Amino acid sequence: MLKRTTGLIVACLLAVGSAARAADQGITVSASGEVKSKPTVVEIGATVTAEAELTADAIVKYREAKKKGIDALTNLKMANLAIESNGFTVNSAMDAQQQQRMMNGMPGGAGKQKVEVTEQMRLTVKDVDKLEPEALMDTLLKIIDTGKDAGLVIGPPPVTNYYEMQIRMQSGKGNSLVSFKLGDVNALKEQAYKQAMESAAAKAKRLAELAGVKLGKVLLVQEGQPEEKNKQTMGYNPYMGVPFVVNEQTDVSSNLFGDIPVKVVLTVQYEILKDGVAAAK
Repeated sequence: MLKRTTGLIVACLLAVGSAARAADQGITVSASGEVKSKPTVVEIGATVTAEAELTADAIVKYREAKKKGIDALTNLKMANLAIESNGFTVNSAMDAQQQQRMMNGMPGGAGKQKVEVTEQMRLTVKDVDKLEPEALMDTLLKIIDTGKDAGLVIGPPPVTNYYEMQIRMQSGKGNSLVSFKLGDVNALKEQAYKQAMESAAAKAKRLAELAGVKLGKVLLVQEGQPEEKNKQTMGYNPYMGVPFVVNEQTDVSSNLFGDIPVKVVLTVQYEILKDGVAAAK
């Protein structure tokens, strides 16, 4: 069930100063709209990896491992379970001891070069909002255990070194095995947009009354607040001495029982009417 929220408290800007300046700028307000909904989709990451000294051998091992994993999941016969591929990569594999030596500033050493083939897959369970919590939990545990038993790495791709682990943790990308998501975000956004426009109109009307003027047509609608247009959330990795951008996903939750909010912020500019005519031409 959708829950409407009324937390639409945003800074409102009213042109002040000379009459000419007010006429040029009109009345600009910012308002937000937000709706909440239970998650409808569950996503589980899965990784299949194989390595060998020869590329041909690595690919053979990879295909066998992938087939084993997919066959095991398919045999669960879950109609709402879909398996998608995010593509595969072929890289040089590094021995764990070589990695440790290099992290400590020591030479990696010679050793035999290996080839690693890795594929990232996404296991999607749809219509989870139609399942009882206990039934959904049993379903997810069955998928996770089946994938693990078949040799798949379930959850986020395994980190390759300590620095990568630090970046993942600082960027908010933990080791959660399951992500709960909203199915149709666009429909929820439409409702949030409507709330924001209604709130903006009410705010602008009130400001116009206080200023002794009347509102005309909408001159501009912009998503977000002007000062947030190029704003990014940054993190910093002290071990590598480099900053990074934190990617925020607002339609994802790691909590099955929590509502997921969809929020929009709009900046709306209205013209000012004087004696029924637009004050600025």
